[in-house]
Amino acid sequence: MRPVGKRFDHPLVGRFELRTEVLTLPEDQQTIAVYDALPGTPGVAALARLRALAASAHGRSDGPALHRPSR
Repeated sequence: MRPVGKRFDHPLVGRFELRTEVLTLPEDQQTIAVYDALPGTPGVAALARLRALAASAHGRSDGPALHRPSR
């Protein structure tokens, strides 16, 4: 299926858009939605802020163990 965009308006990090791809499992027709931010878009910074907020809410100094692109 072709990726589409979904807009979010989060009260703490503001407005941003993520690419959304919906995948259907052929065995039982269950679906899973995958969201990611395209490099260089405001979504990248918004997800980083959300990761930092989640980490501080759980007493961690950095974000949860998520894939971080190499630089």
